[in-house]
Amino acid sequence: MPKKYAVLPRVEEETERGAERGQIIVMFALFLVAMMGVLGLATDVGYSMAAKRSVQGAADSGAMAGARMIARYTTAAPTSALSEVTTVVQKNTFGPVTPTVLSCEYIGNNWSVVGTCNQNVPANAAGARVKTRATYKTWFIRVLPGAPKTVTVGGYAKARVQSAAKSLPDAPFIVCGINSWDVTSNPTGKGASVGTNLSILASTSPMKINPAAVGHTFRVHDPSLDQKGNADCSSQADRFKGLSKQSANAGKTAGSWFTYDTGDKAGPTQTKVEGVEGCAADTDAPYDCVMVLPIATNSPAESGNSKQVYVVGFAAFYVTTVDSNSHNAKLLDDYIMPGAGTDTWCRDCGGTVVIRLIW
Repeated sequence: MPKKYAVLPRVEEETERGAERGQIIVMFALFLVAMMGVLGLATDVGYSMAAKRSVQGAADSGAMAGARMIARYTTAAPTSALSEVTTVVQKNTFGPVTPTVLSCEYIGNNWSVVGTCNQNVPANAAGARVKTRATYKTWFIRVLPGAPKTVTVGGYAKARVQSAAKSLPDAPFIVCGINSWDVTSNPTGKGASVGTNLSILASTSPMKINPAAVGHTFRVHDPSLDQKGNADCSSQADRFKGLSKQSANAGKTAGSWFTYDTGDKAGPTQTKVEGVEGCAADTDAPYDCVMVLPIATNSPAESGNSKQVYVVGFAAFYVTTVDSNSHNAKLLDDYIMPGAGTDTWCRDCGGTVVIRLIW
């Protein structure tokens, strides 16, 4: 009889193949963990960087809000900046997380801390500095042993109030700041019998706005300016009616002579006013928008046939039309514009200011 043999080699092959499959599964599991770690690190680092930018943006916005509160502060209605800063910071959410104000402080002209934002704005405050913080949950990386479950990021910013640059957008009017024609009681009235005289300027050197004039409406363009208490800035031959010769005054700065126009009709604005309700370029009557206007004084007054008045500064006015050759302008308080300025701002000076982030 032939001999019978067991088929042992086939059993050994299947055992080896099973062992190989087990090794591949283990290797894949290890690779998957490593891949998840790399993916988690990339995802969480990227998310953390985005969160950092968001929290820094909240600090920037908060510092600017604090500086705006300083610019708008009045002794008649004292306020603190913290509530406004907190509101603005909390609007800068990132996903489900809302940043918080870690600290808010007032700073003076020399950058030293002069108070905290839960206090009323100090007299010597010129800006604000804000720190923000937010804590976010990690995503993939938290599956790794010892990896953090949360990440905390922070932001820091400073902003200060500055006087606006001396050269401002060109507008069709020049305002006489001495014995200005106040028509608040009768804005649409005509003739010199209407209204009273109230100086817009409290001081010419340095220029300071009269606080009592803020919010009042003035007749800034009218054929009767010379008849209303020298509201024409004592111009020669009473020919100044409030119009600017824009082509001659483009780019001029405060502390210099501005040429006025002897015509009757006001032209359009020349450039956009970068502020709330600011006039756009080429805006014509009836206007109904904010202009930054040069303010002139009657000392020194015009001499000879120069057709010029001496401008000491600028202020923001909401300009409206009475008729084709008469215009009113409501004097605004500190009017905030973007851009660069100088560190000469003071609380009682008034006029046009900028809020600037300081890096």
